[in-house]
Formats: sequence, C-alpha cells, structure tokens
Amino acid sequence: MIDLHHRRECPICNSPKSLILHDAVSTINEESNLTTELRECDECSHWWNTPSPRQAELIDLYKSGSLYVIGKNWDVETRKPREEGVFHTMITNFKTDMSDMNYLEVGCGGGQLFRSMREKVGLCYGIEPGDWASDIEDIVVDINMIPENLSFDLLVFQDVIEHTEDPIDTLSMYTDRMRPGATLFVAFPNKDAPNAQREREQWDMIRPFGHLQYFSKKSLSLLMENTGWEITTLRKGPNTFPLTALKTYNPFRTLKRLRGNDQWYVQAGKL
Repeated sequence: MIDLHHRRECPICNSPKSLILHDAVSTINEESNLTTELRECDECSHWWNTPSPRQAELIDLYKSGSLYVIGKNWDVETRKPREEGVFHTMITNFKTDMSDMNYLEVGCGGGQLFRSMREKVGLCYGIEPGDWASDIEDIVVDINMIPENLSFDLLVFQDVIEHTEDPIDTLSMYTDRMRPGATLFVAFPNKDAPNAQREREQWDMIRPFGHLQYFSKKSLSLLMENTGWEITTLRKGPNTFPLTALKTYNPFRTLKRLRGNDQWYVQAGKL
C-alpha cells in the first residue's frame, strides 16, 4: 500500500494559491486505479501532481522497479542507447579539457552519458536507485555512499528533478557537495511548451508517479535562485528517448516529440 501525501502549496514558491487543472489524472501504473490532481501555481505557474508518495518512498519504489514510477517496459527501454541530443552535447562539449574535474551525475539510467563522461573527467560518480546501471563501477544508490571528503565540479541531473516530491530540497542536498565555481546541468519538463498548454493533463510528460513536477520559466528560475545557482544558458528542445522509439512508439507521437520544445535544458554556475 502506497502512503500518499497531499501538497496544496506550490513546491517551488510555497504559494497557497493554486488552480486544479484536472482532478483525476491516472498514474502510469495501468494496474492501479489511483489518481492524482494536476495543479498550477497562481504565483509562478508551476505544475505538480498531488497527492504523491513522500521522497523516501519514491526512492524505494525506484529501487524495487515499481510500475508506479517506471511504467510498463520502461526498465527495458532505459537500458537501451538514447539519442545524443541537446543535453548530452551541452555536457560533453562543456570544455575541451575536463581531466582535472570531478563529475557527479544524479539519475544515471542506463549509464550512457556517465560512460561518455568517465572518459573525459578526472573522477566520476553517479547516483541511481534503480538497477539499470548496477554493473557500472562508481554508480551507487545514495549520495551517502560517496566519501564525505569528495566534492565536485560538475553536477548533472538528467530527467531527475521532475521525479522528486521536493525539487528544492533535492537539488540543495547535492549542491552542498559542489566546489566553489561548480557548474550544474539540469533537464526537466517545460510546461510552457505548446504541447503542454494544448494538451494539459493529456501531455506526454504528465506521468505520475514517475513525473511529479513540470516547470515554467518562472518556477525554474526560482528553483535555481533558491538553491544557490545562477543560470548561464537556458534552452528549449525535444525530450530524448531510446533510439528504438521509431519502432516501438506511435509514429505520430514520436514526430510530435521530435518537433516539440517539451524540455528545459539549463546550465548554471554555483553562486
């Protein structure tokens, strides 16, 4: 039995004022009849799903491969090669020489980006509660498994923040392990995108309890500001997905995703 928690104040700006966009959004677990609300903050236009599990339970659900957070067959898709899109290029081309840098990636998935960066940096650690990359050295399930004396120059959240109950607490926890002048790369859903505004609760990115947070330009700016980061690059682009998508997904939906700006891609410097 999942213990669900209602959050009616905005997870980003804590405003108590919000609008219910839809009161019964189904979860991605096709075997469950649980539903959540999709809310929009009146102040920063952030979207979120509520009720949802607490963060500790969310992590346990990922560890167990629950259909509530990964959906049907998603564990198989996660292990497949993904297209090297905007976000991958932003990170791998960050600097010509990164050999003296320490790299931390949160949410490694199948480890494709992690493997690329391990060849470029001096020290490389990853966090992944699921078992999709359990065979890769230095990918652990929790930050507490990384030696306390280590700090990092590069922090990467690839499609992770939207999976959390509290984005500010989550990003702050990792920011504390960054060196002065560190760089953050983060990608998450863009609720300002035309697809999102047109389709609302039917938007492909609305995937509770896998996805819980959907960012406006204002709410992503507040997230960065409240966790000690200054945005240096902000881009919009399509969400990446396994290269097998053209065969396994609906062709119309695949084309729509390729043409859309459903993701924010952010580079920021530590203040």
